[in-house]
Amino acid sequence: MALGPILPPSLGLSVKVVLHLLQGIQMDLSKVVIGCVYVREVARGMILLYETSVEGRYLCVESIASWADVVNKFASLCPQFPVQRIVMDEQACLLRAERPSKKLIELGLDFTPIDKSINDGCKSEEQGTLEEKG
Repeated sequence: MALGPILPPSLGLSVKVVLHLLQGIQMDLSKVVIGCVYVREVARGMILLYETSVEGRYLCVESIASWADVVNKFASLCPQFPVQRIVMDEQACLLRAERPSKKLIELGLDFTPIDKSINDGCKSEEQGTLEEKG
């Protein structure tokens, strides 16, 4: 899930999920594992990989969490929105991971903490830039 300020003119899937979350719409994504990344790191990671001419697959996420983790973090960091907290985490056995993108980190990519990504997403919604067009 790419988080942070909205860059493209139309909303992608992860932005729509964030928009619905901030609007208080409940979604049953309890079985989903979320890889969170600040949208700018995706672009920086792509440039870094092209510039260093590496091969193989590179994971580009700041953290891996359950849907409940992400929803409850939004609720904590953005109390001005009607985010519905999740009381029971159906993925309690999920191994959470911070900084799972070791290969990109070793190449010099610094990841933005998820808290900043969420705060910037909330600011985008407050400014009206998360609106669905048409």
